[in-house]
Amino acid sequence: MLQTWQATQENHDETMSVQQAQFELSREQFNYQKQQDKNNQNDQGQAKKEREKIKSQIEDLKMDFEKFLKPVEDKNSISPQQAKSMQKPKLKGNCRNKPCPCGSTKKAKKCHPNGYLQ
Repeated sequence: MLQTWQATQENHDETMSVQQAQFELSREQFNYQKQQDKNNQNDQGQAKKEREKIKSQIEDLKMDFEKFLKPVEDKNSISPQQAKSMQKPKLKGNCRNKPCPCGSTKKAKKCHPNGYLQ
């Protein structure tokens, strides 16, 4: 009876040591996973900050581009009044067969059929 009790006690001790080892392993895995999650959150936070930084740089570049583009658009834009004054007058019937006022030897109707602006 003493031997069976000792054998049972040894089995119990072995079982306890195995369970304790499993518990320690589980604790290490938990701590490792916890650290990995923390690292991932830090990486995501850094990535988010980096994206925001890049977005702000893009917005700054857009604003700079618009600043440089606006004077060019102002130079190229023509008001309706300017457009009317710049339209080429049509050649009238009596000027069509005369030499062109630009100095070429052609007739005006062949050289500048829509009219000649000086």
